[in-house]
Amino acid sequence: MAKYVFSLALIPVQEWIGEARRARDLRAGSAFLCWTMARLLVALQRSAEADIRIPRLLEDLAGLADSPFGRVLDQPYGLPNRAAGYCEAAGDEDLRVKLGALTGVLIQAWEDFRNSGRTDLGGDGRRFLNSLDPWEKAYREKVGDDCPISLVWVAKALAGDADLKRDLEAIDRLFLEVKKTRPVRAWVAGHPIGKCNQCGRREAIGPTGDFPTWRRWHEERAADPWFQRGARIDAGERLCYVCLAKRLASYAGGESFRSTGEVAAGPWLARIPLSARNEFSNALAKAQGADLGRALFLSPSKLAESYGPAVADARRALFAAAANERDLPAHPPSYLALLTFDGDDMGARVRQDPEGVPRSMEEFARMAREEFTRFDRRAEIFYLAGDEGLAMVPAATALDLALALRTRFGMCFGERVTLSAGVALFEQRQPMAGAIRAARAALAEAKERRGKDALGFAVATASGNRFTVVKPWGAEWKRLQKTIELVQHGELASGFAYDAESFLSELPAEAWSRPSVRNAARAEVRRLFFRRVSVDGTTRSERFEQRAELWRQLDGENWWQTDPEKDGPRAAEPFHLVGFLARQLVPSPSGEPA
Repeated sequence: MAKYVFSLALIPVQEWIGEARRARDLRAGSAFLCWTMARLLVALQRSAEADIRIPRLLEDLAGLADSPFGRVLDQPYGLPNRAAGYCEAAGDEDLRVKLGALTGVLIQAWEDFRNSGRTDLGGDGRRFLNSLDPWEKAYREKVGDDCPISLVWVAKALAGDADLKRDLEAIDRLFLEVKKTRPVRAWVAGHPIGKCNQCGRREAIGPTGDFPTWRRWHEERAADPWFQRGARIDAGERLCYVCLAKRLASYAGGESFRSTGEVAAGPWLARIPLSARNEFSNALAKAQGADLGRALFLSPSKLAESYGPAVADARRALFAAAANERDLPAHPPSYLALLTFDGDDMGARVRQDPEGVPRSMEEFARMAREEFTRFDRRAEIFYLAGDEGLAMVPAATALDLALALRTRFGMCFGERVTLSAGVALFEQRQPMAGAIRAARAALAEAKERRGKDALGFAVATASGNRFTVVKPWGAEWKRLQKTIELVQHGELASGFAYDAESFLSELPAEAWSRPSVRNAARAEVRRLFFRRVSVDGTTRSERFEQRAELWRQLDGENWWQTDPEKDGPRAAEPFHLVGFLARQLVPSPSGEPA
């Protein structure tokens, strides 16, 4: 038997993930990739004696591969979309057959995925799927199996003894060449019908004769009770075969998945007396198709129409209980965060140390999962694999969690290996696809900084205001974190952030290259801080010293010192972020995030 080094991957991952409209779609898509990769690797182990070296996260790989999709959906995704190692075959043709057979494994995984969410549908859902059958059949006859994911693989025979570092360098070069030259798949089915309004790439399922017929059919479906309740498909959604499969599969693990609204409101709900929360939960349990996150944010009339007067009454009682709690808004915060992170230049790091770096990646993944649990058990981890991850958390915890993850990363890898992260803050009613793009853009901007190793925040408000803050990890983010804490605890008026932002936004960008301008700007921000901070000293000198001490704790004299040419022209944006995050925080009586 000949020995080969191989590398394989699923593609296109970013496009597949980015098609999500709901949090459920994102979770189902992530879990599908994990589940499929497990199946591929197990098949390769069984057919070609594969010795998988990357990734190392291979605990009970066969158990994961053999599990029904619903069980995979209930666990955090933890398997990367690319793998490498050694395998055996009788020769090149034998290996080509064995690796080629993995395409059949991929197609079967897709078939199992698309069928996983259809077995437990009620009468309304079953009638809907039956009405789709002829059009779905016609669609599949036109485009074939329509699996949205492809497999790319490459293998090379070993000339001598195995040397993992040398072999990874060689196979990575071949893999990149093959990946760049792969054919582009055609998605258009050729029918004169509308596009899916989730992915925008494929035709939405429906009659294929002409566009008016297709449109009329969808308008008729909008009156169906299954749509009106919005439990699985909203009245305005027109989904293609692929996005429909993703949506239905997202329910294979049960109804316990937390929606965007539930995650955003989590810290707020935790502060409300248990009796009021139970009353609301019991009312929702009796309403068919009711979703906690959706029910919290619907208008009163729409809430009563969708779920009945009992749910509407229970929510009024919930809001009344919140109004009686000290420092708690009467309505839940509607913003949440999508946090993504990725190690910098990790491919090169793995090739330099193919034994040690994968072990550190395994340890960091474990530590990162602990951090998410410690900060907020309501966080939703979409995937967490080695040095990268994507999760949804309440806006209130996003900054503290990101800084904690960077600390853990340094503990696992040392300071020579760096991490970049992007956070998108968005209103819970907005589609996930936009938040995914914003988080990725913030991550990309963080990686574009000199030396990378940075954190970026992208904020999209309900009013249409958008801004981005990107800075290296360390003193600058710690300073913003401390400023937010002072506002949260009532020691600093939130108007400080507005005052500083208004002042700094008036300075011309080109002026920041002059040290005298930076010094004057820092002095004015210090004056604004002293004016807005609260102290309890009995004499004027005591109060001045207390203010000066808080300024020293902020390390305020070092504002705009690290990279003034880049950060100075955008100096107002961090204060905008301070004001925004301060409004999202829901402090507990102890002063810690709820």
